Amino acid sequence: GVSGRTARPATAGPLIGRATELARLERVARLAEAGSPQCVLIGGATGIGKTRLMAHVSDSLEEGGARIIRTTCMRFGTPGLPLAPVRGALRQLAADPGRRALRLLLPRSDALLQLLPEFGASDVPEPQTFELFGALLQQLGERRSLVLTIDDLQSADRATRDLLGFLVRTLRSARVLVMAAYRTDDLPESHPLRPCLANLGQVPCVTTLSPGHLNRAETAELLAAELGRRPGAELVQRLYRRSAGNPLFAQELARAGDAGHLPDSLRALLLQRVTTLPGTARHVVELASIADRAVPHQLLARVSGLPEDELLAAVQRAAEARTLLVRSDRYDFSHPLVRDAVRESLLPVERRLLHRAFAEAIDGRPDLLPPGESATQLAFHWSEAGEAKAPSAFLQAAGERLCPAELARVLDRMLSLSPELPAPERLDLHLSAIKAASLGGEFLDMSRLVDRALDLVLAQPVQDGARVALLYAYKSIAAHHVGEEGAPAAAEKALAAMPGDAGPARARILDMVAMIFAQYGRGARAVELAEQAAALAVDRGEVALEANARITIAWALGRAGAYAEAVGPLREAGRLLGPSPDPLQACRLHLNRASVLHGLGDYQGAIAAARQGVAATGQAGLARSLGAETAIALGLLLFLGGRWEEMKDVVAAALARDLPGGSGAAFHALLGYVALQQGDSDRARRELEQAETLAFDGGSARPWRLLTAVQRSEVALAGNEPEAARSAVRSALPYAPDSGCPPLAWALLAAGAQVERTLRLRARALSLKDDDTFRAELRDAARSMRSDSPTLAAFAAQVSAELGEPGATWSGLAATWEGLGSPYYAARAHVRAAEAALRDGDRATAKTHLAKAHEGATGLGARPMLEEIAWFGRQTGPRPPDERADGRGDLRQMGLTNRESDVLGLLAAGRSNRQIGEALGITTKTVSTHVSNLLAKLGVASRGEAAAALYRMRGTDISSR
Repeated sequence: GVSGRTARPATAGPLIGRATELARLERVARLAEAGSPQCVLIGGATGIGKTRLMAHVSDSLEEGGARIIRTTCMRFGTPGLPLAPVRGALRQLAADPGRRALRLLLPRSDALLQLLPEFGASDVPEPQTFELFGALLQQLGERRSLVLTIDDLQSADRATRDLLGFLVRTLRSARVLVMAAYRTDDLPESHPLRPCLANLGQVPCVTTLSPGHLNRAETAELLAAELGRRPGAELVQRLYRRSAGNPLFAQELARAGDAGHLPDSLRALLLQRVTTLPGTARHVVELASIADRAVPHQLLARVSGLPEDELLAAVQRAAEARTLLVRSDRYDFSHPLVRDAVRESLLPVERRLLHRAFAEAIDGRPDLLPPGESATQLAFHWSEAGEAKAPSAFLQAAGERLCPAELARVLDRMLSLSPELPAPERLDLHLSAIKAASLGGEFLDMSRLVDRALDLVLAQPVQDGARVALLYAYKSIAAHHVGEEGAPAAAEKALAAMPGDAGPARARILDMVAMIFAQYGRGARAVELAEQAAALAVDRGEVALEANARITIAWALGRAGAYAEAVGPLREAGRLLGPSPDPLQACRLHLNRASVLHGLGDYQGAIAAARQGVAATGQAGLARSLGAETAIALGLLLFLGGRWEEMKDVVAAALARDLPGGSGAAFHALLGYVALQQGDSDRARRELEQAETLAFDGGSARPWRLLTAVQRSEVALAGNEPEAARSAVRSALPYAPDSGCPPLAWALLAAGAQVERTLRLRARALSLKDDDTFRAELRDAARSMRSDSPTLAAFAAQVSAELGEPGATWSGLAATWEGLGSPYYAARAHVRAAEAALRDGDRATAKTHLAKAHEGATGLGARPMLEEIAWFGRQTGPRPPDERADGRGDLRQMGLTNRESDVLGLLAAGRSNRQIGEALGITTKTVSTHVSNLLAKLGVASRGEAAAALYRMRGTDISSR
């Protein structure tokens, strides 16, 4: 625990997440800097990071030259300290700039200073205080940007609240920003700050912010900063779920080593509102903590034995104290850790007795809970009460219609309570729990259960080979999903352990192993094993097993890019399953149909199939397992189909399900990729960082590895870092041929070819040596990959065009992408076709291609592409007769002087302003002026875009090099 340790300041460490809030605060700060006073009210629960956010913004503005005055409100008993923020501000100003300077600013400032004990502490009438303090801020803000921060506004006295209202309505034409933070969980309905906030919210210069919880990736970043190392996936999951994304709670749990109990400092914080409740209300809160979820009113009434009016009054007091939240007819805690803290405050004997009371209440009146919930809750309470009835109660709960994840938890709990079960029965429970965890997407739990089951079965004197083989097959699946090495090795062990007469179990294991081999580039072996599984199923008349194997055959063929060959097995699987297939098989069928149609170029059909798959997985409780994979496929298809806003909705819905590692990485990468193409480079980088935070370290070839590499490459290229872009592609290039997702593998090669083209252009523009090593690497990778389906052929043609291969034309490629229904890639091809036409002097053709590119990019909101199109559009005008081959004619046409052209050349070579100044014998300030001028003349927003413009202008006949 952290008992006895000095708590770290709330502002310590990096600010994680909060991109939306920072963007809004940046806009507000700009308004204040321009002379329009602003006020920001930041509200949120304890530990959510209000103070940290306010401090981060203040520190940033202070670095920019603003004066920062940091104050806080304080409560002593019921009333707050009168005008505490004013006193705090005055104390700081009396020290700097000092009393004399204050008198020069405001002749009557001494009257304000009389509020401080060290200067007399006489009473000053409130209206006069408000007027003088407002005038002082006004004067300070006229000379230098001023930021006044007020923390713990919920503890403010009436005068402070009135003062805040006075300031936001009276400050005029001064560079003043007021930021105030308050805790929402300290604001009962009757709190006097509530009407104050409501009134302030009506004032135009007031902005309200409510920072939310961190997502899984941001929590992982926070833990990495706290621990000084990258946390494992299991630790991230455990702390994210316990903290529910609350930054302070996650930090405290991490510092305590995430022990089973709460650290003392955190427990005291969580209990501070509970300890002030009167006896009955506190007793009701303690009863509610015994449930592991929101407790229905009728169940709480039965357990408490209180008269209805007393119970309602107690709940009302707890709700006013923001300890219990009222959700329809149920009562929940403001945070799961508050429940834990209250429960831990009870004596162990008390807890057991209360759990027994809940169990008896549910046993006597099961109707107090929904049918699917009563059995699991009864089992939970009997087990926590330490009663012998618990195992049989869990057995009953396991027979209910539970979602897979809930069933896995029930069976896992049964196993922990039944150490005396004979090994065969115990192993049966393990296998049921493993299957449920797999279907529910609880792959970390699945991995743990598999290891325990293997220990159990391998310890037996006579081993059941089929069971051993099945467990190794499960181990390969778990290893794949949690990012561990060794999934193919575990699959090989499954084959080696399997006896020849395993019956239907053999078909099932062969099918599972085939799925793993297909994921790791062993397509031929996967097809062979799945065909064996199908033959065994046919021999035994196992229709469902045969259908499953047929789907796996299609899966393996599709992962290898053999889409046409996959159509037959999928059609046969659909025939076998009939109109009402098992939900799991239906999901697999839809996912594979989407993959095959994608490869065959039918994007709209693929999107429809993927949508069916997502809907089916949601209904079957598979949203975090097979549903995540299907949603990734749908996201990629929506991107290719130009339906980017729909893609964002799909990704947001998927991420809301707290998806584990690789899946979450893929979704963040998708969001980042679209953000980059739409011109939001900051968000693109943030999403990329979150994707890489969630990505596994394992060396397996997975789609998200390629997706993050593509995004990393394009982010680097947009930032004028082609060498970094090349490194990003190279890091994933070995995985491309066996990635199991040929379209993404080709997309990686296309990104690499774009990088190689940029490097080639730069080498020509700057008269550098052209190194063709990377080009050769890309060509070698391309030769090892299939390109015999419409989508793959289009990507292969794009790679050839980027590499300047003979016969590759951008105009033909644009028509190909248009035929496939991919507006983004079509627009990119049209831009390149226009560029090629300009090189050939065919301005009419260039204009035609640019018009088509503009139409596509406009529909997508692809702002950087639109800027590029506009740039080329300016190139299609009349050209002077003395145009020079080195591109200076182009530069003069854009209005650049010779000196600006020299600066641009050095800038494109990666030189800093200081280095450019030294090379040209001019000052850094002069260089900065030249850079600003040439950016404006070129119509670009950054140094990277200016460099890219130079590469393009000097890239004549690059395909011949």
